Amino acid sequence: MVPNALLFAQKPKLVFCCAFSSSGPSRCTESGPKAAIVSLQGRIVATARAHVETMFLPDDGVEQDPEALWRAVKTACGTALKQAGKQAGVVAKDVLAVICSSQYSSIVPVDEHGRATMNIVLWL
Repeated sequence: MVPNALLFAQKPKLVFCCAFSSSGPSRCTESGPKAAIVSLQGRIVATARAHVETMFLPDDGVEQDPEALWRAVKTACGTALKQAGKQAGVVAKDVLAVICSSQYSSIVPVDEHGRATMNIVLWL
């Protein structure tokens, strides 16, 4: 492993913050967003994760609260950014982009204003 002092001998001008959520049969109990601060050279500077409760319904239904998921995304990203600050002096203005990805499709029913009307329906 390369010491952070060598990774950031010159403070990077650009850093990505990536957040993504995973779900699936093997991930149900640990489901939730994960975040990573990654340099433009592909080096992982810091990581964090947050938990989101998964609701198992009758007839094999699986859902999550969209507001809880959004709070967890913000928590994971904030924690990763704080760790990157402590480890390598990275600050929010160093972040060039926020990239969101999901392992599989989920449905979030919304109203005409984009507000969730019910829980996220997960596909396992």
